[in-house]
Amino acid sequence: MSEADFQAKVGHILSSLTNNLNFPEPWPEPVPSLAQLNEVYRVYLDAYHASLTRDTLKIKQRDAARQTLTDMLKHVASYLEVVAHLDTDKLFTTGFDL
Repeated sequence: MSEADFQAKVGHILSSLTNNLNFPEPWPEPVPSLAQLNEVYRVYLDAYHASLTRDTLKIKQRDAARQTLTDMLKHVASYLEVVAHLDTDKLFTTGFDL
């Protein structure tokens, strides 16, 4: 997924999960909270903008931040699947691809 597509997808997921009645917070530990996801997304965006200079160190930092965010989103997705009991109507509200 391109950086632009990744950013759009993550933004859509975070927006969809904010105040989502099907998956209210707080979520149990160790599931990352929306606040944690938003913070890691901000770190990723900062790293992305810094990498536009094509500095290889900054590109590595961007890639590491993207991987951290991806791992957190995968963890959240697993939690949401369990809570929804595979109810696709509920899962559709998360912004994740089904």
